[in-house]
Amino acid sequence: MGKGKRLKMERKIKAGAFKKTSESIINGPELEPLTDKLISELHKTQGIPLKDLKDLQNSGAKFIRSTNSFWFPPEIELS
Repeated sequence: MGKGKRLKMERKIKAGAFKKTSESIINGPELEPLTDKLISELHKTQGIPLKDLKDLQNSGAKFIRSTNSFWFPPEIELS
């Protein structure tokens, strides 16, 4: 197999792995709703202001522990 074909194959494999990972995060149990209990935990452990966390909760954001990040639902309907 030539170098060009091998690189193309490697890119496709990486893209597939990313797609699987992102789909498992979006559709899987990793998304935690911002409950009052989680808000309290994030405020105490990470020092995030309560007002900011409440704003995130009201915007529908979810928390992903494995990446220590917030996920926001799409603003438009995707079809």
